[in-house]
This record gives sequence, C-alpha cells and structure tokens, in this order.
Amino acid sequence: MVMQILLCESERMIGEMISEYLSPLGFKVAFANSETKCLEFIEKRIPDVVILDTHMVHLDCRRTVRKIREKGIKTPVLLLSSDYGITSQAEAVAMGANGFLEKPLRLKDLLSKVVGVVA
Repeated sequence: MVMQILLCESERMIGEMISEYLSPLGFKVAFANSETKCLEFIEKRIPDVVILDTHMVHLDCRRTVRKIREKGIKTPVLLLSSDYGITSQAEAVAMGANGFLEKPLRLKDLLSKVVGVVA
C-alpha cells in the first residue's frame, strides 16, 4: 500500500528531494504551496501524513494545524522549520502537531518521524 504524504513546503528543491527519497520507499508525495491548497487537498483526500513548513508566505502553520484539528482530522502533522522559535517537540505538540523536524533536514530523520507517527 502506498502512503500519501502532503508536503506544504516553500522551497521546491526541498520538496523534490523529499519526494525522490521517499517514493522508492512506498510513499507518494503531493505538494501544496499555500494554506488554502493544503486544506483543499485534505478535504478531497486525507493523506497519511501532513508535513508543514513553518515559514511559508501563504501558510500560518498554527492556524493550519488548528483548522485541520477543528475538522476532526486526526492525520499526523509534522512541522518542518529552520526557525528556532519553534524549537521543541513540546511546542509542536502544544499547537496540535505530532512532531517537529529541523532544517537542514536529514532524510533519515524524516523517514524515522514519518514512520513513527503512522505506526
């Protein structure tokens, strides 16, 4: 079974790198470049995991996570950021996410987190 990941990422190269790494491992990666597109995707098809870049111009990660949770969607959400303002797993969980990944991203850490939240 192919697992669907929705990646909301501002840097296309990072998105492509993640997709190239995860695709051979049985993941299908879809992209959204705004909060609106992220929520529209989730309403049409609930992915297995959502990864949100915390620094997208058209995406407020706190509001997006809140909207996902208000819809009753339990899909795991991971935050991806180089911002040390959201520096801890505890902060990510407090805002409704299931985990946090720091940039620069180590792909093995990404895989470990994704597998961990869907297990």
